[in-house]
Amino acid sequence: MPVSRVFDPMHRFALLLAALVITSCSRALASPPSPSRAESGFAVVELFTSEGCSSCPPADAVLRDLSGADLYPLSFHVDYWNELGWVDPFSAVWATERQRAYARALGERGVYTPEMIVNGRDAFVGSDRAHAARSIDKALAKSTSLEVFLRAQPSKGQIAVDFEFSAPPPAGAVLALALVEDSASSVVTAGENVGRTLEHSHVVRAFRTVPLGGKERGHSVLSSPAGWRASEIVGYVQDPRSMHIHAASRARL
Repeated sequence: MPVSRVFDPMHRFALLLAALVITSCSRALASPPSPSRAESGFAVVELFTSEGCSSCPPADAVLRDLSGADLYPLSFHVDYWNELGWVDPFSAVWATERQRAYARALGERGVYTPEMIVNGRDAFVGSDRAHAARSIDKALAKSTSLEVFLRAQPSKGQIAVDFEFSAPPPAGAVLALALVEDSASSVVTAGENVGRTLEHSHVVRAFRTVPLGGKERGHSVLSSPAGWRASEIVGYVQDPRSMHIHAASRARL
C-alpha cells in the first residue's frame, strides 16, 4: 500500500521556520566584516616642486586633484631653483635636504623637479598622472596595523602637537610632522614661469622629524611661519634610513 505524504500543520511550520533561520545565517556569513581604520591602507604623496621650474605646474595640478580620508598630499618647494631668476616664496632648505635624503635612500643619482614619492618608496616624475594613480591604488590596498592619533593646538606663533600610537612604533622610527596650507598662489615675474599665476595645494610650510625611541606617545612643537594660513598637521611614522612610511594621520587646525 502506498504511503500518503501528509504533514500536520505544526510540522510544516517548524520546517519553514528552520529554512528561514538557515537562509538568514547564510546571508550573514556571506557579508564580510568592514575593515577597521587600522587595517585599511594609506598613501602619503610627497611632491618636490618649484615655482622656478616650467615642468612643475602640471605636477602641481596632479597633486591638487588628490583627495580622500586616507590620502595625504604634501607639496615640498625646494630651494635649488631660486638662483635662476625667481625666488620661490614657499621654498625652504629643509625641503631640499629631505629630497636629498630620499635620493640617498632610493639610490638615485641626484635630485630633480617635479618628483613625486608615494609612501617613501615609489619615486617618479610628478606630472605622470597614470603612474601616480597606480602607485596610490597599490598603497591604499596594502593594510597597516599601526594607527597614529594627533592633536594640534596653535598658540603664539607655534603649533603644539600631541601624538599617540596604537602600538609601539618600529625601532628607530621617527614621526615626520608637516604644517600644511591647503592652497596658495603666486604671480611669477621672472624665471621660467614668468608672467604666470601659479596655483598650489597642500603646501608644507614647516617641517620637523621627532625621534620616537619606541615610545607610544609624545609631544612636539612646530614654529609657524609669518603669513601662514596653515590648515592641518600631517604626521607620519617613517624609517629614516629606508624612508619607508608605516602609518599616517592628520589633525585639522
